[in-house]
Amino acid sequence: MRSKTKKKNKNKRKVKVQGNKFIIWLEKHWLVEAFLEYLIFTVVAIGVGFLTFGNKSIPGPLREFKYISPLYLNLTILIALPYYSWFGSLREEGFNTLKGFSEVFLYLNGLGFLLHYFVGIELEDGEGVLPPLISLNSRYVWFPIATYIIFFLIAAVITIASKGSKKK
Repeated sequence: MRSKTKKKNKNKRKVKVQGNKFIIWLEKHWLVEAFLEYLIFTVVAIGVGFLTFGNKSIPGPLREFKYISPLYLNLTILIALPYYSWFGSLREEGFNTLKGFSEVFLYLNGLGFLLHYFVGIELEDGEGVLPPLISLNSRYVWFPIATYIIFFLIAAVITIASKGSKKK
């Protein structure tokens, strides 16, 4: 019985060490790590772009960037952040916990909603990439607002639940 327990513990340590070897190798080869991070983010961004902009279940007017940008941004970060927190440049920053992961969405959607709703994002030449939601068609503004609220509320519930579990 004892030998089985020792073998299981040895196997767990071996898997953990193998995972650490990859991280250590990436730290030593920072150029490969930077290229890999760039490549992964690009692939995720293109994949989410095809998922959101090419999705026929979303009505045509809502597939414009000014309406679908909150969904695109949130899905891109939702898919890319786990890689960066486990293997990439954010592994030392505290994003490897569920609470740290959800705080990103709290701040992103809270501040992003206020910025997008009232101010918008403009380029230097005056053309708006994301015009303020106040100035857009009122029939379609519900979609980006609902996206911000849904991602914000899910992150808030996770953050509150993780704070409640630490107290016990």
